Amino acid sequence: MTREMNKNKPMLRSLYAEELPAIVSINDIIDSMIHGDCLDILRRFPSRSVDMVFIDPPYFPQLPRGKNLLDGMSEQLLRALRRSGTSLDPGGSIMAL
Repeated sequence: MTREMNKNKPMLRSLYAEELPAIVSINDIIDSMIHGDCLDILRRFPSRSVDMVFIDPPYFPQLPRGKNLLDGMSEQLLRALRRSGTSLDPGGSIMAL
């Protein structure tokens, strides 16, 4: 759907982590989908300012010898969830695949 087709509904714009300032103002990112490492991106947001965090970790990361895939994913997911908790609004949601 193009903006011309429905002028009343805002379109989401895509932003990449490299385009964001060190400290993000909510007005800079309204109606945006931000692509990048959530651990890097979330530390730029003020506390309790994010409505939803969607986490889709890599499924086949390079792991050190002796670690299994689930251990690596669990550690990464726990770090992301901890970081999300500081930025997430009390009524916000976390979705993980």
